[in-house]
Amino acid sequence: MNCLNLYLSPMKQIKLPLIIVFLLIASALHPQDKTISKLKEDGGKTIAKDASDTSVRTWKKGGLLGLNLAQTSLSNWAAGGEEFSLSLNSLMNLFAFYKKGKSSWDNTLDFNLGYIKTTSLGSRKNDDRLDLLSKYGYAIAPKWNLSSLFNFRSQLFKGYTYTNGGKNLSSAFLSPAYVVLGIGFDFKPSDQFSVFISPATARLTIVKDDSLSAKGSYGVERGEHHHFEFGAFLSATCLKDL
Repeated sequence: MNCLNLYLSPMKQIKLPLIIVFLLIASALHPQDKTISKLKEDGGKTIAKDASDTSVRTWKKGGLLGLNLAQTSLSNWAAGGEEFSLSLNSLMNLFAFYKKGKSSWDNTLDFNLGYIKTTSLGSRKNDDRLDLLSKYGYAIAPKWNLSSLFNFRSQLFKGYTYTNGGKNLSSAFLSPAYVVLGIGFDFKPSDQFSVFISPATARLTIVKDDSLSAKGSYGVERGEHHHFEFGAFLSATCLKDL
């Protein structure tokens, strides 16, 4: 009997800690089950947008950036042509349109720049254009705005005319530059198309370079850097997604 008691006693000592361990695991799993259920419940919820949080977008912005690289090499070409030519052209077209109530403000910026290099001609610029247009309008009738317009056009780098004897400066930054200010009516049947008609428009031609001014280039008097003109103006703008 003593042997039997001695055998059962350690079994009881082993079972009691095991029961305690099982109870601890069960109590730990119970809050985890609640947490998982809560996460599932929250995950199934949908986000509702508060009506008071909605707002009308007054600005529409965007643009287009482009870069084109072309290279040609010819060898023993019977029809003739450049042995080597390389051209690089880039463009940037940005816009920012504002509209709120009867007021609208349209802004566009266009910049083009290109260079070409050939075996016979060497390196030269083949495109350089900077064009900024800003137009403010106030609606006076459906599709018709009373508007004012500002336009600035020039180039950034020097341009040349090439002859057999070399090259001569033909343009530079602000040589020429054109500034247009006008007041008129803007017909705008859609957000993508508009026609501006101004019976009263002022245009200022600027030739900053002294050598070009001395020649009377671009309509300025010899030695003068500015030329003012007044007349009518017509401009059409078209914006289309590509």
